[in-house]
Amino acid sequence: MGIQETLRGRGSRIWTPVLGVMTVAVMAACGGGGDSGSNGGSNGGGSQPAATVQGTAASGAFMGGAQVTMFDADGKTVGTRLADANGRYSFDVSGFRAPFALLATGTAGGETVTYVSVLPTKPASGSTVTANVTPLTTALAALLAGGNPVDLTSASALNSKVSSAGVQQATAALRAVLANVATSAGMNAGSFDPVSTPLTTEGQGADAVIDLVHVTLTANGVKLASRGAQLTGGSIPEAVLDASALTKPPAALPTPTASTNARTFEAIRANLQACFAAAPAARASATALLTACAPAFASDYLNNSYSAAVDFSALFSSTDMNGAVFQAPVVLFNGKADSGEATAFVRFPFVRADGSTSQFTRRVTNRAGTWTMTGNQRQYEAAVTRRISKVIERNPGAGIASRYETSLRVLLNPQTGLGYKAQLVRVTGPGLPSAGVVLARSRVCGSSANLVIQNLNGSLTYAANDPVAPNAVIGSSGQSSSTVVLAATPLKAGDALTWSSLSSGANTYASAPLSDNDIAAIPTFASYTFDVWYLNNDLSYKTALPASPDDSFTVTSSGGVLMPSVIARQTWNEIAEGSLDFVTTGGGKTGAQTTVDVNWTQNAEPVDRALAFGRQFAAAVAPAPAAGDRTFIQTNVPSYLQRSVTVSTAKQGSSAFVSCNGATFPTFASAGDQRTVELRSTTGDDTQKFVRVVGTYR
Repeated sequence: MGIQETLRGRGSRIWTPVLGVMTVAVMAACGGGGDSGSNGGSNGGGSQPAATVQGTAASGAFMGGAQVTMFDADGKTVGTRLADANGRYSFDVSGFRAPFALLATGTAGGETVTYVSVLPTKPASGSTVTANVTPLTTALAALLAGGNPVDLTSASALNSKVSSAGVQQATAALRAVLANVATSAGMNAGSFDPVSTPLTTEGQGADAVIDLVHVTLTANGVKLASRGAQLTGGSIPEAVLDASALTKPPAALPTPTASTNARTFEAIRANLQACFAAAPAARASATALLTACAPAFASDYLNNSYSAAVDFSALFSSTDMNGAVFQAPVVLFNGKADSGEATAFVRFPFVRADGSTSQFTRRVTNRAGTWTMTGNQRQYEAAVTRRISKVIERNPGAGIASRYETSLRVLLNPQTGLGYKAQLVRVTGPGLPSAGVVLARSRVCGSSANLVIQNLNGSLTYAANDPVAPNAVIGSSGQSSSTVVLAATPLKAGDALTWSSLSSGANTYASAPLSDNDIAAIPTFASYTFDVWYLNNDLSYKTALPASPDDSFTVTSSGGVLMPSVIARQTWNEIAEGSLDFVTTGGGKTGAQTTVDVNWTQNAEPVDRALAFGRQFAAAVAPAPAAGDRTFIQTNVPSYLQRSVTVSTAKQGSSAFVSCNGATFPTFASAGDQRTVELRSTTGDDTQKFVRVVGTYR
């Protein structure tokens, strides 16, 4: 499987407890809301006027129908409301005790999100106060919690960490960082309050401040990035806030220089809406856009080497997309094309007729005053994606325990565009080893659409102790991974987990784990340089390389890297026990296998890919590793409704031009042999989310 996604959905009924990375778009006003649960608030018989809390659940687009729950200091549930179409809700808190916490869950930007807000004092009888729930109020809650903002919904945390003085201090720190952003939105920077300032007009005032800031939760606080700045020098302005920022806030984000928002891209949204109002046969042929969809794309659209017809083929051909409703676009960041034209990286969320949600993110360009979807105009299918993993060890070893990992995946498809020319690629950028990650073609069956990591030291030659070709220019690799693991934390507190044990003999673990500060320092939208050295014209391997690459280009990630402690807050899908005989020592499938049936329970985002891996350790360390000593197969899941798929070795290839006829997952019967089964889902902010079960023969 290549990097190109099939753009399938993420279900809207499942939500994660905390969004590690939140995307922000456009929003509006405040008011009522109906009670959808018990204990909806009482004034003790109605003898005294109500004390009312009202607000708006917002993520840049109206969180209409969001479920909003309010908790009081005694651990009581004030009530649960379904917000109206504009995200509005209200609670009568008479008979309840401050401080209060609000939790809002709804769909925004193509994903299900959860936001938190706090109110330290109770409104006077007969009065009404505003308490919104947005990414910015969640940032405030994270500062108060010193970590997971959802913790504040428990009475103990709410009482110990939320006070009027504390909220004022945290608000002041947030206000200092947002001063220029608030001023540019027409707000009084000295009085702007993300909790109490009403959201009254979509894309204006307090709502415009939300539009202009990207929020990422960290282990102990939050990171804010400016959406209103143009990407220059590989990053956009950011500020990290934790406990230290309460007394000494970081410098304010600069005044926004770009004014793009959802309304900027309304014409593209409307064109997409019209495209998918048509039947699949009217959208596109195999090679060209048809009348219904052509207006949504530039005539020279190119993204990762694909034309629009090919790039969106899965969506164009899907009957599930009939009548899909495209929601307000979300601006991730702004920039400039090589031509000097203004560009923006924009997420386009949509809702299918069955209520499931999804999104895609593409570059748009301002050409002569008109914004049009152009794609990244790159001749390579390449990406640096953020990966979070829940790794379950069936046979834990010394220093090796079940764990959460945060990683970067470095990807280039040698089957598409100019990728067919690539022999070696060196990738450098934030979070990666400073010398660079070297990608090579792989002998491993199942690798045909990916280069793999040969080393993490930037070397274009094999190691001096390589058993195949010491010190020679790298030709092919016996590796199978394109992932660099940056940090990890045990699933269970107290489990022994040592980095040296994880990284021993592996080329997928950084030489040392990154600290939380190291991860926070990786820009939210980081730029990575790909230097490419080509094969010979006849596609044979070169034995000598020029000092300078044959080609170079950059790619930009679409969000922030999450810390392992933040990853632990996520909800995860679960591989069914019946699928794990393949990775079980002494199980019924220890012999060579050609297929693996993978079944799962969906607790989080829909699964879009299943993977299986087998490695025969004795063969892997032989002087001349055979093509069949390891096999790594990835299988796309055709429908977001599926809960099972078969991973098969049939018709699999190798990016190193090795024949894989008759390939199998090798036997699992000797010390060091390893097998894995994995599920992948993709969050609404394009983070790849893996559940991996590892079996190691010990």
